[in-house]
Amino acid sequence: WRGVDHESERMHPLGKSRPIDEVGFHQELHQFYKEAIRLRRGEVCLRKGNFEFLSAPIGQRWIACLRAYDDEVLIGIFNADQEEHFIAWDAVGVSFKNRKWHSLLGEKLKEGGVVLPAKSFVIIKPGT
Repeated sequence: WRGVDHESERMHPLGKSRPIDEVGFHQELHQFYKEAIRLRRGEVCLRKGNFEFLSAPIGQRWIACLRAYDDEVLIGIFNADQEEHFIAWDAVGVSFKNRKWHSLLGEKLKEGGVVLPAKSFVIIKPGT
């Protein structure tokens, strides 16, 4: 936590030697978790919604899932690969026609899909 001092990590769990690992406050990680908490509090289907896998193609390193509660719907697409991927809407497993979707985290969506950098994700929601 910010303002709390911790001793450096010096011990290896198996008694081996290891480089000293300084422990400090990680501002970027702190901001990530603050945003995740804000998002969860703001979207009821992330707290109470049903969960459904939409697509997990064999041999691919991405997955899509849906959260829904009453009339609210969110889709999460997660890229676990070390490389950027274009994920076509058709591959996700839900119809994107006749609905305008937007990213809750500000990513730019393309008409035919989304470009996901390595080790990243997007959460999308239908517009009103």
